[in-house]
Amino acid sequence: MAVHKQHIPFVSLESEVGRNFDIRPLRRQINADTLQEGLHRHDFQELLWVRHGSGRHRIDDDILEIQPRTFYLITQGQIHYFIEGIDLEGYVLRFSDDFLADDIAIASWNYRVTLFSHFSLHQMLSPTADAQVTLQTIMDDMWQEIQGDQFGRQHILRHHLSILMILLERARRQQPHTTNADTEHLVTFQAFITLLEQGFREEHAVSYYAETLYITPRQLSDIVKRCTGKTAKTLILERIMLEAKRHLQHSNASIKEIAYALGFKDSSYFSKVFKQATGVSPNQYQVAS
Repeated sequence: MAVHKQHIPFVSLESEVGRNFDIRPLRRQINADTLQEGLHRHDFQELLWVRHGSGRHRIDDDILEIQPRTFYLITQGQIHYFIEGIDLEGYVLRFSDDFLADDIAIASWNYRVTLFSHFSLHQMLSPTADAQVTLQTIMDDMWQEIQGDQFGRQHILRHHLSILMILLERARRQQPHTTNADTEHLVTFQAFITLLEQGFREEHAVSYYAETLYITPRQLSDIVKRCTGKTAKTLILERIMLEAKRHLQHSNASIKEIAYALGFKDSSYFSKVFKQATGVSPNQYQVAS
């Protein structure tokens, strides 16, 4: 049985540049009661740069306190909501994947895995003071470019964005929690995450992903643990439960429909797995949300 349409709207990207890129200064004050954009999902990647100010916003289940000199990365498909913003300075930058320069793809790095993913491993980045100056300058240049001559605008913005992504990845790798896994393991991990995002609704077994990657389940779990500190089984379960929570919070689907949509043939088994993972039943979670 098909899952009913979700209540939360997908916000599409549209700006003076087109439907695949936008940058604009953050509003200085944000109040949830007057904000036009309520709880929503993106069909694009979003980057918030908070140079100054405070407040709160929500990414999926996480309520994050807004901190100055911090980047917040919101992945396509994640649920987002700005609760409050006080005395904000910075930028909101939005882009679709096809806007990035073609040569952004590097064998040992996929920005959709390390910077933008559905796992809450890296929703915040706090670069060094020197890096902040460089990143701020790039975004200032992009903002000025949008307001200037249209000739060559998209090419300039595209390459500025690619440089920004690479510098953010450098900043991520300098943070204390960053993995020390070697290049070969990172490539395999990225391939696993890509497969997981494509198949988590149907495939729940570590063995499926391991076989597809031509390695053993134990090898896959060892690689995932090197990169995240968690096993492959844990990451698979977390991705399934994240989607289950989204359905329970924001759709009118029944428990049975959600279970089937996420690859469970038995809704009672789905309920058991959900309770083991979250501490509450699907019904309890739905009522509390």
